[in-house]
Amino acid sequence: MTYQELMMQSLSDLLENEEDLKFPIYGTLQQKNRHWFGFWGLTDNYLLSVLLVGSSKKIGWISRIPLDIKSVQVKKALIPFQYKIHIAFKEGSPCDLRVSKKVVGIGQQEANLSGFIKYIQESSSPSSKI
Repeated sequence: MTYQELMMQSLSDLLENEEDLKFPIYGTLQQKNRHWFGFWGLTDNYLLSVLLVGSSKKIGWISRIPLDIKSVQVKKALIPFQYKIHIAFKEGSPCDLRVSKKVVGIGQQEANLSGFIKYIQESSSPSSKI
């Protein structure tokens, strides 16, 4: 199974009822000195998250996080074509993602990243745009 297939399958498995998967992306979740590779996608009301074990194709953790967003900050990273996305929720810990516009083997990453950023910014209160 390719990473593209794994991303689509694992995020689709998190959908409930009549939900549609929007803007699936591959990136890195960063927390303090640790990081996890994974997939993220959106529904009308949730941020879907699938974290992988290391750089393998084994799923280590999944979650559905309510899109109760307080703020979003998006900054260009020092590495070309990468962005840092900080999502602060009204409740709970923030989410810090590092996402590249281009990922080998993941089709539509650049278009989906643009849509993902726009959607979470529109779902938040104050936000910082690219």
